[in-house]
Amino acid sequence: GQPPPPPPPPPGAAPPPVPGAPPPPPGVGGPPPPPLPGTPGTPTTSLKKLNWRKQMLNQASLARCGGAIWQDLPKVEVPKETFSHLFAQRGLEPLKKKTSVIDAKPKSVTVLDQRRANNILIEIKRFPAARHIKAAILNMDYSYFTKEIVEKLLNNLMPTADERAQIVEARAAQPDIPLGPAEEFLHTLSSIPELQARLSLWRFNYVFQQAEEEFADALMEVKEAIVDVRSSKSLRQVLGSLLAVGNFLNGREVEAFDLEYLNRIVDVKDTVHKAPFLLHLVELVVDRFPTSTDLYSELPHVHRVAKMDWDEQERSLDKLSKDLAQSWEHLRAIAKHETFTDSISTEKKMKSAQFLTEAAEKLKVLEVIHRRVINRFRKLLLFMGLNPSQSESAKVDGFFKLLSDFSMEYRTTHGKVMARLERKKHERERKKTKGKFITKIKDMATGKSSKDKESKRERGWSRKTSGGQFIPVTDDTDTPEASLVAILADQAMKEEKRKLKPGLKQKKKGRQKKKIIRRTLGRPDELDELARFNETR
Repeated sequence: GQPPPPPPPPPGAAPPPVPGAPPPPPGVGGPPPPPLPGTPGTPTTSLKKLNWRKQMLNQASLARCGGAIWQDLPKVEVPKETFSHLFAQRGLEPLKKKTSVIDAKPKSVTVLDQRRANNILIEIKRFPAARHIKAAILNMDYSYFTKEIVEKLLNNLMPTADERAQIVEARAAQPDIPLGPAEEFLHTLSSIPELQARLSLWRFNYVFQQAEEEFADALMEVKEAIVDVRSSKSLRQVLGSLLAVGNFLNGREVEAFDLEYLNRIVDVKDTVHKAPFLLHLVELVVDRFPTSTDLYSELPHVHRVAKMDWDEQERSLDKLSKDLAQSWEHLRAIAKHETFTDSISTEKKMKSAQFLTEAAEKLKVLEVIHRRVINRFRKLLLFMGLNPSQSESAKVDGFFKLLSDFSMEYRTTHGKVMARLERKKHERERKKTKGKFITKIKDMATGKSSKDKESKRERGWSRKTSGGQFIPVTDDTDTPEASLVAILADQAMKEEKRKLKPGLKQKKKGRQKKKIIRRTLGRPDELDELARFNETR
């Protein structure tokens, strides 16, 4: 009836306690358990590995470069317990299902066609954030919108009535689902009262100053061009010469000719050399009026006006007047939706009204200046010989373009004529100074000055031969022709003396040979040759 004895303890373990005996004191419980297999100092748990690749150091290369950085790295004591705890291998966590971008992205309501939505998204990339658009438009904040953005809003991004209705219906049908980015942008614009009026008034503020400056500059250019035509002396000289030649060729006298002929003068040529008539005209003007210019340089403002589109300039003035009237209407429409208790709205409205008032005054000044400049232009046409009906139908840019094109052709031909006259003048100067040039060289070679000549001529003597003999000179021989003959005779005598001295050329050759030998002196054969050369001398 006794219980079975307990099993024996495992090897190395403490014996089981005796039943009924007191527990053993602390620290006396038998020998400690044996250590688990492994290297002393290494972590017993599995750690997360750093999957790098071992780099083998080449000792030969290290010897040439003075060692590697790895050999001089400092010794670092690693806190093993901390890293063992941080990088211990845990149990495998269940993989979370990756949600795709399409599933994570909330659905949105789209009512616009794909092309329209893409165009809107492309345009609004440079726009401010959607939360700032409405406030910026309401307050006309220039820090958010530039002229280009306002133009894009008016021309490409204004929501139509159908788009507004579709967006409102879609939002009411699905209030919990957000609108697409393009639809949200159009919905924000639709919520702004008098959007068209606000943007049009904003654009007028941007456009007016630039358009006013451009039109004022154009009026100033026309005014200066009229002054250039009236004050050009070369233009009068050219037209006078052309009229005289035309009257002679036509066989009858006329007081003036149609200025349109200036366009066709380039095609006229003479019947002998087939040279352009304009070439002969320029030669005549240069001959009769030596102080005349190339005509092109006297008409600088004419060329600038010729490049303008004057009809476009006048249309821009009319458009400014119409836009100003519409801007007043837009301001009245905006004022209906503004609260007068709001100080910002009141200040903004006062600034807009002040700007439109100043713009109206500037437009009146521009219209007065425009009317006066056109009257001056009509008087210029009458001054140029056009009748009143022609002056009324003539265009500003057309008339000045006619003069500009003709002056350009005249300048080209004038340059050719002046270059040819310059060459002829140079040839004449060479012919005049040809004998004097030889005499001057002869004096420099002999070392005699003009004062010596004058002193000898005062005594009645002049050089005759290269031997230095002087003979009396009479009045008949003291002429340029006689001096030239004496010089030529002297040169001929020198040539005869050279022929009578056959050793002269040999002497020169010998000197040249000696000079060559001196340059290369140094070898024995060269020294012998130099000795023979000295003996022959």
